[in-house]
Amino acid sequence: MRVTKLVVMLDDVSEINAEALKLFIDTIVAPLNNWSDEFVKFKIAFYPGRVHYGAIDPGKIDKVQLDFYELYSEFDSMKMEENAIDFTRRLLENRFEYYKLDINKFFSSSYEINDVYRLMFRISMNVPRIMGFILSYLYQSVIIYNKAITLQDIKNASIKYYDNNINAFFENSTYCLLTIEEKRNISQLKKIRDAIVNTSKDIKSQILKGELTGKLYDKARPYSSHFHVLQESDKYLESLELNHFISKCEEKANRDKKMVNIYCLNYGLCEKNNLFWGKHTGREYRTYFIERPFNYTKTILQQISEIKIIKCKGCGRIFNESEKAGLEFTGYKCPTCHEEVEEITKIDDEVLNDLKVVSELPRISKDELMILMELNNRDNYIQAKEFAGDVDINSHRLSKICKKMDEEKGLVSRKMDVTPYEYMISEQGKKYLRDSENSENV
Repeated sequence: MRVTKLVVMLDDVSEINAEALKLFIDTIVAPLNNWSDEFVKFKIAFYPGRVHYGAIDPGKIDKVQLDFYELYSEFDSMKMEENAIDFTRRLLENRFEYYKLDINKFFSSSYEINDVYRLMFRISMNVPRIMGFILSYLYQSVIIYNKAITLQDIKNASIKYYDNNINAFFENSTYCLLTIEEKRNISQLKKIRDAIVNTSKDIKSQILKGELTGKLYDKARPYSSHFHVLQESDKYLESLELNHFISKCEEKANRDKKMVNIYCLNYGLCEKNNLFWGKHTGREYRTYFIERPFNYTKTILQQISEIKIIKCKGCGRIFNESEKAGLEFTGYKCPTCHEEVEEITKIDDEVLNDLKVVSELPRISKDELMILMELNNRDNYIQAKEFAGDVDINSHRLSKICKKMDEEKGLVSRKMDVTPYEYMISEQGKKYLRDSENSENV
């Protein structure tokens, strides 16, 4: 049989560092793509905003967007959510039908099943993996006790998902083998996240106190789960969006006629901080989240400016973020003395404290941290293949890492009287994980 095409599929390519990604695309992917006369076909998954084309012509590439906003942005906001919820319905119903189960039997009859689909969409933003985790948590907390799932049960599961799967890496990164720059990036993201949540809490408080007046603001339902930023500032939110702390919902012109991106906070994050997710329905509320109180651009830029200093090497002049466009135009030359301008990273007290604490325990890799976090969520020994997908490591490589974590570091306990081996986090491994009850609310 003659081979006519070679199809190479690469997942999560953006997860490798920028330098390695560029080298890989430029030396392997681009030459094979451009010189093989259509024999080699690549199917590559990138994160939005982290694509490197190299010598490949972007115009000759078929692009398929998978995130919620890009898929449904051709519709208005109401139609967009309706279409997204329909996808949630089809995904869940098809999955239950595959196992010959009636989905209605698992949920409380006190609610319409469409209310379940709407809530599942808002929690997951139609990311199938997130839906899978939510259903798994519901099985552990409700189904095994032969109870019907309520909407509150789903909301509680959203908090657990946020704690265990989104916020956990931030909270447990102290002992991870990260560079100072990576630790600084994590510290910066946490500051931005905290500033966003605190501002949303303040807006809720202002609505309740009547300090924000107008028919749009309802004391009974003080919605403050969404916000907007000027489009030129959305680059500072990319990492928070990729890690599902926030999700892009819409693009609109705000009250000042400037184009903005509207984001929503993660549903579990809102539940954890007692914030009302969403807004009232009706045409009069279409502009709710482009009102001026929900413009978080300044709030976010203030967090950036507290960590980065843009400074002239010659005269010492300090520039702010709004002046970066002019500096880029001049090749980062100071308009005052024409010397080079550089960005200086300040390491704040939190990072310095982490670097001090990290000396108490040997540092571990990102893969080892993710394995510990996942095993910490399990009550019993587990085979590598049962959690390989959750940590994005194939089971063969995962077994090798766990062997090293057991024999050399004592972080994992292996059950070796069964085939294949099974794994559990050890007491030493638990030392690397902070108690979530002692972490900050956000």
